[in-house]
Amino acid sequence: MPHPRRPQHRHFFALRPPPAEARRIAHAADRWFATTGTPVHRDRYHITLFAFPEHGEVPRGWEESLCEVGRTITAAPIAVTLDRLSGGHGPIVLRPSRRTAEWRALHRAIGDRVRAVGLRPRPDYRFQAHLTLGYRNGLALNEPIAPVAWRATDLVLIHSHVGLTRHDLVGRWPLTGAADPQLSLW
Repeated sequence: MPHPRRPQHRHFFALRPPPAEARRIAHAADRWFATTGTPVHRDRYHITLFAFPEHGEVPRGWEESLCEVGRTITAAPIAVTLDRLSGGHGPIVLRPSRRTAEWRALHRAIGDRVRAVGLRPRPDYRFQAHLTLGYRNGLALNEPIAPVAWRATDLVLIHSHVGLTRHDLVGRWPLTGAADPQLSLW
C-alpha cells in the first residue's frame, strides 16, 4: 500500500499584482480556461523572483532568515508588463516579450543576500519571469496579447503549501529605493 505524500513547504520571493489588476487577469483567464483546464485563483497570482528548496517541515529559523533577506533588499518599484500568453500541456502563463534589467537586478540582489546569510536557492530553479494563470492539456501556444501591466511596489515572501493550493504571505517589503539612472538609458 503506497504511503501518502507528506506535505511539502516551499518559500519564494515574488512580485504580486495589485487587487484590481489581479481581478482583470482573472477575468481574462476565465475566457482562456472556459472549456478546459484549471485556472489558478487570483489570490495566488505572482511572479517568482527567487525560489528555495521544498521541506517536509519548515526548518527552525528558516522564515526568520528569509525575512532578514527581505528586509535588506533595496530596489525601486518595478514596471511589470506581461504581453505574451504561452504554454501547452501543463501551465499556461503570461510572460514579458522582453527581459528587463530591473527584474534581473532584483533577482541578483536577492541571490547575493541569500548567499551572504548562508542560505541556498532551489537547485533546479532558473529565473524566468512569468505569471501562471492555470493548467490544462492542449496544444502549445505562444501569442501576443493586450499587455497586462502594473507597477510592483512590494517584494513579498510566500510560503506555499505544495499540493494544497494555499499560499501564506510571510513578509512584505516596500520597493522604495531610487531607480538606477543607467537603466533609464535602455
